[in-house]
Amino acid sequence: MSSQITGEMRAAIGSVSARRTHVVEAGAVRRFAEAVGDPNQLYATGAAAPLTFPRSFDETPPVPEFDIPHPDVLDGGSEWEFFERITAGDEITATTEVCDVLEKTGRLGEMLLVVRRHVYADRSGRTAATQKSTTIYYSASASSAPGDVRSQTPSVQDGSPGRTGNPGGVYAEDVSVGTRILPLVKRPTTRQLVQYAGASGDFYEIHYDQGYARSSGLPDVIVHGALKSAFLAQALVEWVGEEGALLKLDVQYRGMDTVNERITCAGTVSNILGEGLVECDVWTERDDGVRTTVGTAVVSLKSRSDAEATALQLPDGLNSRFLHHMRAEGYR
Repeated sequence: MSSQITGEMRAAIGSVSARRTHVVEAGAVRRFAEAVGDPNQLYATGAAAPLTFPRSFDETPPVPEFDIPHPDVLDGGSEWEFFERITAGDEITATTEVCDVLEKTGRLGEMLLVVRRHVYADRSGRTAATQKSTTIYYSASASSAPGDVRSQTPSVQDGSPGRTGNPGGVYAEDVSVGTRILPLVKRPTTRQLVQYAGASGDFYEIHYDQGYARSSGLPDVIVHGALKSAFLAQALVEWVGEEGALLKLDVQYRGMDTVNERITCAGTVSNILGEGLVECDVWTERDDGVRTTVGTAVVSLKSRSDAEATALQLPDGLNSRFLHHMRAEGYR
């Protein structure tokens, strides 16, 4: 079988898009948070934007940089790194680099996967966040529904271990490998998907047009993958509290979620990295135990015993000591 990857595709690897500059509006931040269902008051006032808000700076689905022989598109996943807080009034410049083009055959038939890296920088040139996205191009006529990832552990429901009773967030001293993060339950409606489409700029018809979704080989209108990332980010931010931080979120979309079905965002601590840094396995899970999103996260947690933790917290960014440690350990 001949390769789907053409010379034009290979030549595009490493190419970087034109710079796209956006002024962050308080109303846009508020609408994004409302679409996610995140009640954080910082987002309501524009004092901070939800961490995955930069997604709204990208065209979705992305316009391919080269000819692709498949008409249908799915979001395969995103790998986020967060460095600076974005607030209303900020001027953010976004660029996109083509990192790789891959081919694969599976339940969707023949697929092309395009990996892109998006960089979001403030007006001084500092990187506020990065996102490495994977877009799947396929032909619905040759596909069947994507497979699901079956949970190997019991479902995490409200009241599970990990609800610390501490509204200010969990302490580093209180977690160990196996500790569960605070679960967050969502039940997306068609209204919410329309709200998110407007707030994020993702008007791809598979998220609101049932006929179009089914013609693309999907079971029904499906929840945006990026919305599930935002749900997981919300769960993690709420769990770590105001003095903690979500530094990295890497997720892959492995199954479908449709409207009006319950989605539980959950996770467990998988590794203690030191200096308040904790690595977690995270996922979204349906009531039948199927995990439709799986991934990992790195968070920083406040410490009871470290008097420097609060003093080192920057008002407009993340904890500089944690970021230094992350980079030293190869996370940056």
